[in-house]
Amino acid sequence: MRRTQAMTVALFVTMAAVVVIIAFMLRDRSGNTSTGRAGSEANTRALVSVGENMTAEDLNDALARFRTITDEDAIGISETMPRFTGERVKLVFTGSGSTEMIEALAKVLEERTLASTFFFTENELRTSQQGIEVLLDHDMEVGLLYDNQAGSMTGSRGDELVASLCSLSFLFRAGYNLIRVPVMSRETPSMVARRAATACGFSEIVVTHSEISLDDCTSAAVAQRLLMGVERGDIVRVHLNAGNAEMEVENLTNLLEALAATNTRVKAQQRLAVWSTDWGLAYPVRRLDTTEEGAIFTFQDLGNQEELTYVLQTLKELNGKGVFYITLKEAVHEKEKVRQVLAENHHLGIFIPDIDSPTAEEYLTEMIAVEEEIRLQYGYNNELPVYVPYDQEFNLLKAASAGGFSLATAYLFPVRPQDTRRVEDEEEIMADILSRFDRTVNRGELVHFDMNQFIYSNEMTGKLIKCFAEQRCVYPLKTYSVMLNNEEKRYTYPLDDTLVMPEVRNRIRRGQMRGTVMSEMESHYIGSPWLSKPEQLLDFSDAEIRTIDKTDIIKNGKNEVYLTFNEADLDAIVTPLLHTLKRHNAKATFFVRTETADWNPNLMRAIAEEGHAIAIRADTTFSKVYTAGATGSGDDILRNREVAMRALQSEFKNAYDTLAKILGDITLRGGKPALTTYFRPTLDKINSVGMSAAFDSGFTWSVGGSYLNIEVVPKNPALLAEDEDEEETIEWMYDDNMLANMISATKNGAILSISYLNDEEVDLPDIVDQYLDAVSGKFTFAPLTNALD
Repeated sequence: MRRTQAMTVALFVTMAAVVVIIAFMLRDRSGNTSTGRAGSEANTRALVSVGENMTAEDLNDALARFRTITDEDAIGISETMPRFTGERVKLVFTGSGSTEMIEALAKVLEERTLASTFFFTENELRTSQQGIEVLLDHDMEVGLLYDNQAGSMTGSRGDELVASLCSLSFLFRAGYNLIRVPVMSRETPSMVARRAATACGFSEIVVTHSEISLDDCTSAAVAQRLLMGVERGDIVRVHLNAGNAEMEVENLTNLLEALAATNTRVKAQQRLAVWSTDWGLAYPVRRLDTTEEGAIFTFQDLGNQEELTYVLQTLKELNGKGVFYITLKEAVHEKEKVRQVLAENHHLGIFIPDIDSPTAEEYLTEMIAVEEEIRLQYGYNNELPVYVPYDQEFNLLKAASAGGFSLATAYLFPVRPQDTRRVEDEEEIMADILSRFDRTVNRGELVHFDMNQFIYSNEMTGKLIKCFAEQRCVYPLKTYSVMLNNEEKRYTYPLDDTLVMPEVRNRIRRGQMRGTVMSEMESHYIGSPWLSKPEQLLDFSDAEIRTIDKTDIIKNGKNEVYLTFNEADLDAIVTPLLHTLKRHNAKATFFVRTETADWNPNLMRAIAEEGHAIAIRADTTFSKVYTAGATGSGDDILRNREVAMRALQSEFKNAYDTLAKILGDITLRGGKPALTTYFRPTLDKINSVGMSAAFDSGFTWSVGGSYLNIEVVPKNPALLAEDEDEEETIEWMYDDNMLANMISATKNGAILSISYLNDEEVDLPDIVDQYLDAVSGKFTFAPLTNALD
């Protein structure tokens, strides 16, 4: 059992004081000065008891320590609660009451396993001894409320503070065997005060900015409103009144219930407890699955005021909106900046600073806290994606999944650490960044900018935003929430098998040849006039070549023309082209190479949604398969042909299935699937092996077309002849004959094959626009599905 209060035997006063002082001095001289107490641990107890009177020797020792303590050795200040506790605020208690009331309050706290600190003034230390003993018996921590009677902790001289604090510290040792206790200040202490408190043996300085009276906590609902009115993370002083003990206990219970109701750690535990891996894991989104025309620029760190203002001004000039990821600290302490962002109708997201060895519970505790703060402080109701700049570790994915949060990252990160100090040539930085991104931003794609990085320039981030938006993005800048909630344009990539239409699902597979390769060629091959020589039609005899269609025409009585485009993987050209076709009410067929479909599925699907058909274009591998001209025995030739057939059929199936996972649920006017079973061989040569592989896989038509390429020619051919080794110095231009060639090739049933969609310098949409204007009213333009099958 602990000692009682009555030990005042004068015989042992001097001896005990010497023991305590020596022990105290030895501890300090060993270098074990603390920068803060150990969290919620109970006060350390001394082994001896002394009287209340501090000696001159005690004060001299404290003053000597004060003069040797550095700022680095001074104890820390606690103004906010630690991360991940989940509590909205931390409660500490001041004031005194009857021993019975304190006993009852301590039991309530103990039952809820809430370790608390009670701070007492010098007068209360002397008059509330039994109550303090009760608190210590219940493992509650006791500290000093510095009531400024001896002067301010911010303005007092060091020796005055040492004298005052040393006397008070001695009270704890003498009266309660407590060696290291915290001290509460009503204002942030100076460094001198921190050193003085350290010299006198205090463990930390607690600063409170908010106060709640138990008298006001008449119900849990009222108490919760009081808590929600306090800034998250504050250390809140709860003042006890020496009134009705039963009422104080009831009000404390109300306050603790309210505190539990706002505890995000408890909420995180509850959500994690019911979460199952069967729900699946949330993974960071780099690109939203949407066909909406828009890109998403996101930002981390609100930066300094000048940088933020410039970024917001830049976005306004671009008529664009962004997503700003903020931390809990920013949500609480950077209210003016957050409101500035929201005033411009930008959106918010959640950013979780680095955590050492984080658990799923810690991640989710923080996510819920930031979400609640944003909802409460700013009335924000849009989607709150969580930004993921680091590895996709399981605990993070689990936390987001259990909490119902979406995770977001990006494909493009224009801000690089190596550029943040290079402000002497801003254009060089921008040119370097642009050279690393040889494509345009895709639909729904996220581009992320770190702010507060360019330490010598507050305008660089804004200039990069403008540079990217104008030179690498053809889409308006939209917010994550707006694009996510556009259900009409949203889809799931890859499509679930159940969503793929039966007539599309597993359509390409081996063993579907309806006859011989020549019978298929004669009935389902539409060739091109220039593809007619034996060296181009490999493995075919002269007699077979004469029977092959080389007209580029689909005879029909509808006066239809069939525009077809090759490749179609670059947003900067395809999207304006789609706009042009839509203005003229023209439909087309796009032959795509599927090696580009995986990184840009949104564009593939957008083409189909506009009513255009999608077909397969063979890549260069198609013309390089085994031909009958190889040497070897008949068996070797047959075996090699079979190997080539299988390899090609595997490629065909993978290509078709890739597209089926993107647009296998889309139909065109008339109900036919947008994904066709048409393919286009390479434009320079074909062979019987490749054609057999295609038809046997289930492709129904091989479609050529009038090859209408955009030719690139030198502006000065003579200069080119003189300087053949320096072609990069030659200025090139695009041949203007393409428009005339297109008009010349247009006739009833003509198939126009248009290439070079992957060159940004070619204004293909404008050429097509001029062409459609020129032939307006003479023809209709339909997808191949109108005439084939």
